[in-house]
Amino acid sequence: HKRILDDSGYSHIGITVDNFEEAEEALKSKGVILNIKRKTSIGWTIGYFNDPDGNVLEIIYRPENEEI
Repeated sequence: HKRILDDSGYSHIGITVDNFEEAEEALKSKGVILNIKRKTSIGWTIGYFNDPDGNVLEIIYRPENEEI
């Protein structure tokens, strides 16, 4: 089954990466395609995908790996 972001409980797990393009390519090499990819208004690049169990995962790139 596929989880969606508005299911009850946790919505997703976010993972910070040092290089978005490299992380995306590594995922693609394993057959993973991002469902959503966008740049935020504060300059972060984010991408969402589902793991084999349908959990939503997010990769996050923050310029200079700024703290949240």
